Amino acid sequence: MLSLKKSSKAILLAGTVFTLILSSLGVSYAAYKLIRDTSVLCDFAQNCTLSLTPVASDGAPGLGIYRGRAVGAKPELQLSYIDPSKVSGKLELSIDGKPALSVDASVMKLQDEQLNYGDADAVAKLIEAMRNGQKLQLKFAGKVSNYSLSGFVGGLIYTDEQQSRAGTVDALQAKGAKSAPPAPDVTLIKDVQQIPEQVRKDFTDEDGVCGTSNGDSFSSGGGFNANIADGLNLIGMPCGSPGAYNQSYVFYSQSENQVVPISLPTISDAGPSTTDQAWNIDWSQSNKTITAFFKGRGLGDCGIYDVWKATDDGEGKVRFVLVEERSKGDCDGNYAGGPEKWPASWPVSAK
Repeated sequence: MLSLKKSSKAILLAGTVFTLILSSLGVSYAAYKLIRDTSVLCDFAQNCTLSLTPVASDGAPGLGIYRGRAVGAKPELQLSYIDPSKVSGKLELSIDGKPALSVDASVMKLQDEQLNYGDADAVAKLIEAMRNGQKLQLKFAGKVSNYSLSGFVGGLIYTDEQQSRAGTVDALQAKGAKSAPPAPDVTLIKDVQQIPEQVRKDFTDEDGVCGTSNGDSFSSGGGFNANIADGLNLIGMPCGSPGAYNQSYVFYSQSENQVVPISLPTISDAGPSTTDQAWNIDWSQSNKTITAFFKGRGLGDCGIYDVWKATDDGEGKVRFVLVEERSKGDCDGNYAGGPEKWPASWPVSAK
């Protein structure tokens, strides 16, 4: 196994870029993908935001499509990083020079620096036009901004996949005959009061296990509470301040009033071992699995990749089973097919 784990704490404290990104988002995001000029971010409860890339438009607001994971949730147009004092007049969108949407700002929902427009029919028509277009232009608050639509269809497909809607009648792009799936039994933890009192001090105290210098573990986003079995839940929370490209998470088993930390099995140089943290995680409620990727550096061309399955140990506690562990120690600019293709230390291949 690599020496990366031994230096992980130092890397965690190495920078602040990731802190700024997560702080602006306000919640922890479990899944991310960039498809050409379109990016998709999904949280632990599978609520997803598809965002477009501005083109030669300094100060352009964030523009994209948000879709919640609740059953029956419809996509919404979303503008972010706007000046609330300038929210007035018309919002006009055109695609490849053709008008696509015109709506008064007064009918949009304003929260902090974000505007949402949820007229289902209008947004559906807009998505259809975006699907077949190349460039989108926004006229709003006396400003004109342009965005690329490259990768938009791929972003719709990825959103469907992340929300388990691919192949269903409820999909945005990858439609099928299957009925819409139920929402995952996951609750986002957005506030410290949602953390069980028994372990709250781990995050609120400056000298707590996951305390930060300012005593606010939510500056890097929140966590999740997922149902594993009847009366048994898994809690996942970011631990401490993030580094430049790595954020650690810790986990707790919750059964009634009992809340206890959980270790994760791993493979060390000396053999089977355990660790208390996972890095840059994605949680799948349908598979009850955590996927983690500790980056040796920001390029992501080296590091450690793990997959764990959360199970009921039969004694009222959540237990993690190591499904897969892969690593690449050489930070040489060669992605070698990505972490899912790197040499495996678990399971051990038969000789």
